Formats: sequence, C-alpha cells, structure tokens
Amino acid sequence: MIDRLREHFPSFEDLIETPLANARHASGWHVTARSTDRRTLGSGFHSDLQKARKIAVAEFIERSFFKGLTSNQDSTEWGLHEFPSACGFAAGFDTDNTRLRSTFEGLERWAMAQWIDEGCPMPERKVDNL
Repeated sequence: MIDRLREHFPSFEDLIETPLANARHASGWHVTARSTDRRTLGSGFHSDLQKARKIAVAEFIERSFFKGLTSNQDSTEWGLHEFPSACGFAAGFDTDNTRLRSTFEGLERWAMAQWIDEGCPMPERKVDNL
C-alpha cells in the first residue's frame, strides 16, 4: 500500500503509528500520514491498527482531492470559490460509509455554525449509558 500511495502521490512519505496505551495495554492507535517534508497529510484514531491506517489514508486522500479542486477551474463548479472548505467532503473504502461520513461532516459544520456564528445555545447534557 505504501508504495502505491507514493506512486500516485509523490508528496507522500510514510505512516507514523503510535499506540495509545495505559500502564497495562494498548487501547488504540493514532496513525499519521506524512509528506516528504514531514508535514501531516492526514491522521486517524481507532482501537484496531488496520482501521486507524485506513482512516489516516482516507483523510489524506480527501485532503489531496480537495486541494486539487481548489487549485483549478473546478473550484467554481463545486462552489469552492465562495466557500473554501472541505466540510462535507469524505474519502473512504466503503461507499455507503463514506456517504454517511460526508453527510455527518456537513451536519457537523452546520451545527458549529449555528452555535458559533448564530449564537444558538448548546446546553450540556449528561450521558448515562456509554
């Protein structure tokens, strides 16, 4: 996978994998996709290392796609000249899940705009069953 990413994305260098652990065991992973100049291209968290890798790579591909759109005439077609944001963009390896995450990205941005831009109160709620 690493070689294929480097082939298609020359700026991609490697994945940095960091266990998230307490004194007893690793409970999850943080994976970061890095560029050849050591910039973060995307990252992901998950309890499973393979899934954390997929999240990091999907985030990197999503950001690369968005950057490509904003740097050419497609930015007008996609409305990015008016709203230069990746909110609502998602990349992934499962079509239905990726569509759902894209919807959630847009919903998250809308909720934050209501709270921050429009001053809509967002009261805290205690969650009992987690």
